[in-house]
Amino acid sequence: MPRQNLSTSVQMSAKARRFMAMNAPNGLISQFQTAATKREVQAAKIATSTSRSVFQSRLSGRPLAPPRVGRPTTLGSFATLLNWLPDHRNNAVKFEVGAIKTAAPYYLIQEIGTGKTAQILKTANGGSAAITIPSQRGRLIRNIDLYWSGGPGGSPSPPGRGSGLEQLYLATDLKMGKFSRTRRMRIRREIKGKHYLRDGGIEGFRSLSTGLQADARRIFQ
Repeated sequence: MPRQNLSTSVQMSAKARRFMAMNAPNGLISQFQTAATKREVQAAKIATSTSRSVFQSRLSGRPLAPPRVGRPTTLGSFATLLNWLPDHRNNAVKFEVGAIKTAAPYYLIQEIGTGKTAQILKTANGGSAAITIPSQRGRLIRNIDLYWSGGPGGSPSPPGRGSGLEQLYLATDLKMGKFSRTRRMRIRREIKGKHYLRDGGIEGFRSLSTGLQADARRIFQ
């Protein structure tokens, strides 16, 4: 009995041929992976742009906080350190925490606000965590050389009579004259959360989700 040639005797169904085509080097899955990579890059840019613009739009209007011992500052560059990156391994975007954590370890205070609790849904180790920022209202400003003023080189404001848009300065940075303070100051207001991470992440993932769905319909139709 003559041997049959399997290439001509086995009939491949339409579904099987489509499956083989999907997994080919230039098949549909490969096309979708290429499209997904582009979507992730685009989504990271949108998340970054949103986080930066949200942070800038919610600034209090106070002058920049001058650096002092125990009080780091980015000197106005905080927003430029907010970066989201494409996460090709997980088809996602992720916040690049290294630079901002080093330059501004208080970045979560700016995100959440004082006296507030936030839930981080996915941490670096894949879990979740609740972060609570302690209240600052009523906290005593212990450094007797700190004064509220409208800017460096200005005069200090008496306790309780500032404009609300002032910053704390060392006495050596101000024109003290004969000014003296009879009591230590207490902080009266909480820091309001700017939610720049939350809003940037929402826009980034919204862009990614919408784009991937559109690509899936286009490629796997």
